[in-house]
Amino acid sequence: MQIGEKIKRIRTTFNLTQEELGQDLHLTRQTISNWEKGKSYPSIQDIVTISDRYHVSLDELLKEDQEMLAHFESVDRQSVRQQYLYALAYCISIVCLAIGLLSRYVTLSSQVTTVAAIILLVSVITLYLTVQKPVVIYRNKWALLALAIAFLYFISQIDGIPTAVNTSFSLGMLMGSVFSLFLKMSVVYFIPQVPQLFRTKKS
Repeated sequence: MQIGEKIKRIRTTFNLTQEELGQDLHLTRQTISNWEKGKSYPSIQDIVTISDRYHVSLDELLKEDQEMLAHFESVDRQSVRQQYLYALAYCISIVCLAIGLLSRYVTLSSQVTTVAAIILLVSVITLYLTVQKPVVIYRNKWALLALAIAFLYFISQIDGIPTAVNTSFSLGMLMGSVFSLFLKMSVVYFIPQVPQLFRTKKS
């Protein structure tokens, strides 16, 4: 029996409509409907909640549904790939940021700094796409403090911010400075969010 059919059986046993079950689980009626029709699967957390709330063993909910088990295996593989991508982008972005900061004090070729900037852009995009538990800045005072300090430092390092933007050149310079600042601040934002792979190996 598929898990959607099991959830429907549990719902009818407790005389619940799809909307009422959805309210119990803090989900929409459409989500429950999709489960019961086999269009989507509940998350592991949803399955645990159903098991606890309606007194059904996890073994009973999970066994015999090979499609759902295959789905969770696929999700797990995708999660692992995301962790590796995040870890790679994390390391590369820090290296590229260090190159950018080093170029302020050591003469580097324009090719090196340009390539580093391009790689940094790709790395930051990858970080945003693969981060699994992003830090909420206003809830983390240390992250907020680090961003504030970094912002002040990066602003002080910008040369020649145009005071007027009446020409396309000065406007381009301003937009470039703002974009560069955004990339650097993004790296600082992600630095405290150490990849799960590193935390696992450390522990």
